[in-house]
This record gives sequence, structure tokens and C-alpha cells, in this order.
Amino acid sequence: MITTSNIGNILSIENIRKLVNDEQIFRYYIDYDFKVGDIFHSPLRKDKNPSFGIYYNKHYNKLMFNDYNGTGGDVFTFVQKLFSFNTITEGLNQINQDFDLNLTPQYNTNFKVQPANIKNISSLKITSEDDFKKVLQIEVQPFSQEDIKYWNQFHISETTLRKFKVYSVKKLFRNKILNRVYNDLSPMYGYLFNSGNIKIYRPLEESRFEKWRSNCNNDTDLQGYAQLPLMGELLIITKSLKDVMCLYEMGIPSIAPHGEGQYIDINILKELQTRFTTILSLFDNDDAGKKYTIKFYENYNIIGFTINDDFKSKDISDLIVKTNFNIAKQFMKDEIDKHKKNRN
Repeated sequence: MITTSNIGNILSIENIRKLVNDEQIFRYYIDYDFKVGDIFHSPLRKDKNPSFGIYYNKHYNKLMFNDYNGTGGDVFTFVQKLFSFNTITEGLNQINQDFDLNLTPQYNTNFKVQPANIKNISSLKITSEDDFKKVLQIEVQPFSQEDIKYWNQFHISETTLRKFKVYSVKKLFRNKILNRVYNDLSPMYGYLFNSGNIKIYRPLEESRFEKWRSNCNNDTDLQGYAQLPLMGELLIITKSLKDVMCLYEMGIPSIAPHGEGQYIDINILKELQTRFTTILSLFDNDDAGKKYTIKFYENYNIIGFTINDDFKSKDISDLIVKTNFNIAKQFMKDEIDKHKKNRN
């Protein structure tokens, strides 16, 4: 029974907003360090080009989302669509559980996502927490032969994986609840950063929402930054840790933000410009990557290049797989020499 004495503890949109704001909810469920007003890849579906945005609606006085497939609404509609719930109430239940709000549901609902609680997590190796209560914990395991085979196709050795703190993840826990388990059809890897934050990569998943889990950001967790030499002739800015490790195998220092389309703090770039003589960008050979290359030059005056169209490869790791390591390394040498020559 709902009474005036317990109504403050009832699960409702109003009471959720007293405990957590809309932006916190959006950021909890979107594994991307987005900026309000920017366009990025949709977490609701697979899109070829960025087609999703979070914006402030002055009429409704709240954050809203817009997906270019015609979908839009507030954060509670977003959660409903993200989990394919039939009702908003199921979405409120999901938020209530994930944020540990301890609000009492008004109705009995067929709650679709009810992962089992883990009673004993003392064996977990790594724990990471962000400002919005997204706690990621991983139980690591030795690399299997299949793991090594996967990374070796990119010429990435086990030694390099250890240097960049890449682990094979046996189990992933989110807010102390078992979230994902490694299996041969869906291997799982964890990137650990010096801040303690974690990024999960499941390479065989097609959905972006299934492929990535992260509580990382580009201010404290710039990919490859901790492994850079103190000084150098060249630095490449690319778009993934996998590409960073490929370039490292070629003897080329590089860093990457957490996803193409994301920018790097200007103060970090200024610091890097004091350490490296030449800085170039290498993003994907597709429309989004080429646009990002142009914007990166316009914003930072950093010249960029992409993989030649003749190779029919999206990025440097793809080029290694489709040709071989030596061809990819020669391509990088030729491009770097060309840009250095043009600069001089």
C-alpha cells in the first residue's frame, strides 16, 4: 500500500531524480565519454557513421537523446529502448538496481535483467570505480592459445600485451554482479590503466554495446600514454589501443583517445609537443576517419594520413592482417618519411 509516510521511497521518475540526475544515468549506460551536443555512434543500434546525440532541450528543461533513425526521448525512454523493455517501469527497475537506490517498486514487474548476485568476490584481482557508481571488477586468467593466436594475427606479442596491461578476462562483474563470462565464442580482454580504470574489449561481438565496457576517460586514461618514451622524434595519434600496440611492435610510439571522434585535452597535446619533434594522426580509412583527420588538423594543426585505398584496409591492424607485418611497417615508414620531408 502506498501512503504519505512511504511515498518518498517509492520507485518513480521523480524519486530517482532526487538521487541521481539524467546525465549520470546517460553516462552510466553509454560506454563513451560523450560531450552534450556532440554526435557519436548510436548505443542503440549498429551505425556506419556517428548518428546519435545527447542534447539539452530548453522546452522540456532536461537532457534528451536523438537517434537519426527517428528515435528520441528522455533518459528513461533511452533505458527502455537500450534493454528492449516493454515498459518504462522496467527501465526504472533497472536504474534502481544499477545505482543501488533502494527505492520500492509500486508494481510487480517481469524484470528482464536480473543477474545473480555473487556472494564471494574476494578472489577478484582488479576493481575500478567511476564517479557514477559504475564499479567494474575483473577476474583475470592466463592467456590461452586462442588468445595468443588472436593477438598474433596483428603481430602483437604476449610481451607487448603485458607492457600495455592487457589481460584475458575470465569474469566481468559490474557493481558486484556477474555481467559477462569468457568463452571461446566470445573471448574477453581487459585494458587496465594507471588510474585503476578498466576498459573491456570483446572483439567477436558485433554490437558496440556488447563489444565494449568502460569507465575510462581521455583525461586520465589516454591509451598508450603511460608506455610512451620520455622524448622522441615521432608520435602517432591513432584511434585504438590495438593500433597503438601494432605501432609499438614497429618501434613507433603512439597514443589513442577512447574512440574515433573524441578529442584530447589541449594541455596534454601541448605537453606532448615538448617531448616529440613530429606528431601525426592516423585514423580510419573511412568517411568518419577522414572527417576526423580534417577536424584534428583544424583544431590542433596536426597533419594526418590514412591507409592507402589500394590496400582496402581500414586501419593499421587491418592492414597487417590483410597483407603482412613487413608491408604494413614499410607503409608506415614511407608515410612518415614523406610527411617529415614535406615539413622540412
